[in-house]
Amino acid sequence: MISQWRHRRRRIISSSEDDADQACDDEQKQNENDLTPLLHGNEKPQSRCGCRTKTNRRNRVRIGVLIVATALVTIYLGRNTLAKTCRRVERYINNSVSDKYTRGMLFLPLRYLRVKWIDPLPTHERKFVMRYNSTFVLNLESDRERWAFFQRVNQKRMKDIQRIPSTLIHPELLIQKQIKGVEQSALVNDDDTELKTQQMYFDQYPALRYLAKHEGMGTAACSLSHLRLFQDLLDQDTSDYIVVFEDDIEILDPLLDNKIVLAPNNADLILLSQCSLAHVSVSWQKKRGMMRQAVAAAKDDKTLTTSPIHSNNAIRVISGFSAWGYIITKRGARIILDEYKKERTEPMDVYFFKNANLKVYLPTSDWPVVAHGKLGVKSARRNNDN
Repeated sequence: MISQWRHRRRRIISSSEDDADQACDDEQKQNENDLTPLLHGNEKPQSRCGCRTKTNRRNRVRIGVLIVATALVTIYLGRNTLAKTCRRVERYINNSVSDKYTRGMLFLPLRYLRVKWIDPLPTHERKFVMRYNSTFVLNLESDRERWAFFQRVNQKRMKDIQRIPSTLIHPELLIQKQIKGVEQSALVNDDDTELKTQQMYFDQYPALRYLAKHEGMGTAACSLSHLRLFQDLLDQDTSDYIVVFEDDIEILDPLLDNKIVLAPNNADLILLSQCSLAHVSVSWQKKRGMMRQAVAAAKDDKTLTTSPIHSNNAIRVISGFSAWGYIITKRGARIILDEYKKERTEPMDVYFFKNANLKVYLPTSDWPVVAHGKLGVKSARRNNDN
């Protein structure tokens, strides 16, 4: 019985295999018959699903284009969103972390990544020229010795530099807040325009009041002087940037000889003194097949020698100090005037490098071009800090 069952099972399996082989042979012969007219060139190929094939191909192309466009839009929007998020985190760290070492440890890596990989890149160099209506030095009337020093060491370019009186803060601005039950306007004389102007700045910028109470009147006055210069820049139409010096600096030969500074075109502030604590090398954005487009100097100006470390990349400053010498554009002035209202403690020469939206660069030409600390005479404004 078992042997008969095995024999019967073998016949069933062999017959099914033979049927499968026969079906494959028939299908192969049918395909060869269909291709015979094509091989002899007697007949054009006929496809029962030709229209469907073309439609499918078009749909695939459309889907591919849609996917690529969606990816590009997502990358663009994602980059902008990521940049805004990084700026918000930077502001939170600056405003919430009190310890300066912890703040620096958290802040600097985040800013490095944003500046290096997220922020827009510069496309070409821009030329900034020292002219009388756009180059200023801040000096108090009582600091005559400092003004004499400044004129002596920078006499080669004094015709291009305009003196602006520095601000000396009225003590009444601090007395008002200490008197209870008296309105602020009661202590301000309507005829004293300067006092009213300072009162307006103190009301708008809380950092000035903090600096006057904790850092000294001179430190607050220095920040106030720079703020007033920025407002003047926005109010006038003669130039879209200004060059600012303090009265205890010496302009070095590269700037004295050429009166030109080259810097990236998207810079909001160009640092002229050697006060960069941390900076990042930023590549130039490709534009019309060129990595950078140098600005041609005027015929009457000498060509600036470019430093090797700045020849291939722009240098973005992410940490530093000092307002001894700098160039600021209208966009930079507008950013500071709007956002310094949210600052509570930092003086202006530190806030330059703290602001997340302000692009601070080093010149692409010789740097530094401003030296500080050779005078040794204390300012009358700084005497108020003691």
